[in-house]
Amino acid sequence: MRLAVLTPIFLIAIQALLAFAEVIINPSWSAVIANALDKGKERTIYSDFYGYRSMFEGLAAITGGIVATNLGFHSLFGLMAGLALTASILALFLGSD
Repeated sequence: MRLAVLTPIFLIAIQALLAFAEVIINPSWSAVIANALDKGKERTIYSDFYGYRSMFEGLAAITGGIVATNLGFHSLFGLMAGLALTASILALFLGSD
């Protein structure tokens, strides 16, 4: 079965769902980071985290554009799914200290 965006309204609905998911995860992830902060280094750690995150999001957007242009969207989505699955599996092996 192949899913496709057939209408602009469907695309907007998908984007709204993703935005809603982001609204839920951002405060939760910030709380996780806040629990791991060293006293007195809060600003440095937050700025490093969000700075690196923004930098890698930009690089991912550029790389995704290049992959989509040269190989097509099916290759891009396959790559994204593979990376997400790999990250999920690796996260299972992280220890909790």
